This record gives sequence, structure tokens and C-alpha cells, in this order.
Amino acid sequence: MQPLARPIEWPTDLVFADSQRKRYALVQVKATQTSNVKGQISSAAVDYIEHVRHVQEMDPNTTYICHFIGVVIRDGNDFDLLSLSLDIV
Repeated sequence: MQPLARPIEWPTDLVFADSQRKRYALVQVKATQTSNVKGQISSAAVDYIEHVRHVQEMDPNTTYICHFIGVVIRDGNDFDLLSLSLDIV
């Protein structure tokens, strides 16, 4: 997959596409200094999946993969990284 866009004012942080543009990876990133990043990812995923489902209805031959990345920023160079990946079929 190749990077395609960094949308402005859209709920996606990064968009990647395959060479035929029939499969897209949509990435949303959440960062926080509190340990509640799992809650932020879960909350974002519910709304985001509904949005992607509507987008896919416009072109049912296209596949979307939603990636959610959570970063908990700790002191210094320390951080925790969490991820969730969902295929929308």
C-alpha cells in the first residue's frame, strides 16, 4: 500500500491505497498523556466504522481497512502503543 493523503477536516488522519485503488487503509491516531487511550480508541471506532460503512455503500467493490493507533505518552522517551485493525467488508 502506498500513502495517498493526509485529509484535512475529515475523520481520517492517513489514507493508503493499493495500486488498483480497490483497497484502502484508513488510519486514525489518538495520542494522550493519560492511560485512557483504549477508551478513546473504542469511542472513535464506533463512530468511524459507521462513517466508513456509508462511504463503502457508494462503491461496494472497494474494500476498506480501518486502523486505530493509540499512543500513551509517558515521561521522557517512554510511550505505550496500542492498535486496533478492522476490515470493513
